[in-house]
Amino acid sequence: MVRGNLTDPFKSSTFDLIVFNPPYLPADKYDLYIDEEERMAWCGGVDGRLIIDRFINAFPYVLRKNGELLLLQSSLSNPQKTLSKLYEMGFEASIILEKSFFFEKLYLIRAVRKWN
Repeated sequence: MVRGNLTDPFKSSTFDLIVFNPPYLPADKYDLYIDEEERMAWCGGVDGRLIIDRFINAFPYVLRKNGELLLLQSSLSNPQKTLSKLYEMGFEASIILEKSFFFEKLYLIRAVRKWN
């Protein structure tokens, strides 16, 4: 087991595949009534992107040249923004799977670095 903050404990080019299921739901006024550990598992800040954005900025360092990212994200935390950011960073990114629930859709985003 490795304990650390996102990608901090790892050396560069460590992984061929990263699967990430971050806390992605936007904070709610009722969150104060939920246990802190439970809240940390799903609450992604005001817009649901706090951990997602930090991770997106960090993960390319630990992903190998032909590596792949699979990221789970909610419709409530703007997956289009994630796709745009990944594209700007030189990745080919797309939604490869989606599933609807009563208050959100979940998207599985796949990203692979574009190499010329």
